[in-house]
Amino acid sequence: MYANADSFKITVNGLGGHGATPQVTHDPIIASASLIQQIQTIVSRSVSPLDSAVVTLGAYNAGTVFNVIPKAELKGTFRTYTQEVRYSSQAS
Repeated sequence: MYANADSFKITVNGLGGHGATPQVTHDPIIASASLIQQIQTIVSRSVSPLDSAVVTLGAYNAGTVFNVIPKAELKGTFRTYTQEVRYSSQAS
């Protein structure tokens, strides 16, 4: 009747720094942007088309000022109807 609902939080830490010297940092914004795109393929590449699953990214936060390279945080949910899909997708 109800879907399983699991929440997740991912923190992407890099080597932050000042926006004037991005070459000496490991920018978590770039890494998390790539991660966001990859998360969108979890259902299409890990769950059978005959089963039902949804991954939703509901929050993306990174930094508070315009000239400092920060850490990034993503929050979302993963919903399934069966325990088999729920647990097999977590192992992927």
